[in-house]
Amino acid sequence: MAKVHFNSVIAMLVILPALHTEPGEVVTHELNKDGILDCGLYPSGINDTVVELAASLETAGYSAQPTSTPMRWKHAKLLSNLVNAAQALIGDVPELGVIAKAMRAEGEAVLRAKAIDFATQQEEKDRNQGHFAMGDIKGYPRLGGSTWQSMTRGTGNVETEWLNGEIVRLGREAGVATPINTGLVSLMNEALEVRMPAGSYGTAALLAKLGL
Repeated sequence: MAKVHFNSVIAMLVILPALHTEPGEVVTHELNKDGILDCGLYPSGINDTVVELAASLETAGYSAQPTSTPMRWKHAKLLSNLVNAAQALIGDVPELGVIAKAMRAEGEAVLRAKAIDFATQQEEKDRNQGHFAMGDIKGYPRLGGSTWQSMTRGTGNVETEWLNGEIVRLGREAGVATPINTGLVSLMNEALEVRMPAGSYGTAALLAKLGL
């Protein structure tokens, strides 16, 4: 949408492992950099503004690198964030890994079918290495990601439609089935309708609903 209004648009990879469950209060458990904010021109490229922005963010305490392929990294983060809805519903249980793997497989299949490039998990691991070291803050345990935090705040809306829902939308365009991501979108909407507390959905029930 931004490209409709501006000739030059900067895309940014945003990785901020913070906690926001109370209005006006943000807590970060990161011991090194406050987060990763790599940036580049949309859809691709680097200019002086991008370089200056990255340098300013580095000075402010973030890890920020100019990249000519910002969308490649943003699509990788989309895949990584597909598990957010499940984590918000059932918490960090052992079975979460099974769900994450299945959702990511659907997501990767969809992006490949649409010829959308994305950074590999190894590339993400290499980029993050040395930047993330999570510490403990008394009275502020980090129990969940952004979707979990939205449910905990009771906002009535979460990002699932823009994460799993995006994979569902692209899957329909490409003719690729996405039953697990589709199921997660529906289950999350049902949970929001009844104001279900974060982490209170039964693990076995969720696995059964998703056919896993």
